[in-house]
Order: sequence, then structure tokens, then C-alpha cells
Amino acid sequence: MKTEDVIVTITKEMIQGYERIFGKQTCTCLKTLSVGDRFRCTVTLDKKISKGIYTFYTQTLVGYDLEGSECFRCVSDITARSQ
Repeated sequence: MKTEDVIVTITKEMIQGYERIFGKQTCTCLKTLSVGDRFRCTVTLDKKISKGIYTFYTQTLVGYDLEGSECFRCVSDITARSQ
């Protein structure tokens, strides 16, 4: 498992190009997100299994407002080909 924290500011481009930027994810929003809002985002990558030349991961992105309350959670399944 690998985890990374970053501060992110929502931009107009992020909203307009959501699917192109973030791909297809299952997301739950607990608060309305607006341009200019800042969040502390935690990304976690968990390895699920390896099968043949492929490794399957689950990526979870959780956004917290600057007061520490969870505002959104997005989960993606990622498949990577091993070298």
C-alpha cells in the first residue's frame, strides 16, 4: 500500500474536463465542490492481486476540507501490465 497527501485547488478546467483528467471512477460527494475550493487529498494505492502478467490495484482518493471534514471519496480499479 502506498499513500500520498497533497493540497488541491478545484479549477474550471478540472470541472470541464473531469472524465478526461480523472478517468472513470466511482465517486461519492458529501459536499458541493466549487471552483476555488481547496482540499487536502489523500490517494491510496492498494495491490489486490497479480495474475499472469497483470497486477490489479484499487486506488482511493479522499478529499478533506481544510478543517478536516471528508468532502468526497473516489475509487478506481487499475490494471497494470508487469514488465
